[in-house]
Amino acid sequence: MRKDVLEGVLRHIMNDIQPNYAAMAKQYNCDYRTVKRYYEAGTKGEVEQIKK
Repeated sequence: MRKDVLEGVLRHIMNDIQPNYAAMAKQYNCDYRTVKRYYEAGTKGEVEQIKK
């Protein structure tokens, strides 16, 4: 689990802002699909279930 990506995504969730997945992916040096997966899990409350 990427804690840095999770923190960034949770910041967007708390502020009720839709993130730009590509920009966040560049910032955290990961794929945009990873950021999207964390965002969708965070909005559903399934953050603990994210594995790889």
